[in-house]
Amino acid sequence: MPKADKLDPENNPWHWLASDLRIWRLERNLSQAQLADVLRVDDFTVSNYESGTTNLSKEKAEILDQIWRTRGHFARLRRYAESAYDPNWFHAYTKYEQQADVISIYSALVIHALFQTEQYARALIEGAQVVEDVEAAVAIRMERQELWNRVDPPELRIFVRQSVLEIL
Repeated sequence: MPKADKLDPENNPWHWLASDLRIWRLERNLSQAQLADVLRVDDFTVSNYESGTTNLSKEKAEILDQIWRTRGHFARLRRYAESAYDPNWFHAYTKYEQQADVISIYSALVIHALFQTEQYARALIEGAQVVEDVEAAVAIRMERQELWNRVDPPELRIFVRQSVLEIL
């Protein structure tokens, strides 16, 4: 997750909320420790809110709106962030994938990334024409397959359309 100076509030509503929290705190000349006291959390949690590594809870947003008299600003931003597209969804997905005990996959069009060879992955990534550094993307995809080398790898359930297998 990004540090406060790496937030992208224009494209990520959770980053917008984190940025606004920092701006409003600084405008009130409060330290993170002082805000932590108000929210009844520790300094580390406030730092995580402002860096976007932890999402502000509904309860904490309502407390901010009340004490800073923002007329629901933080609660609204939080609702918007919850309902919006999360540009970091894939990072969260791969994190869960690496920790999973069971993985269930349905693959309708291609061989799933966890089973692709480097050549197959490269062909797909090049064909999509959305990644600038194809080799880095292939390396990241191959790293995901390391979960099969764990002492206790996840149980796998995979369903693949016959047409996917026939093109091999």
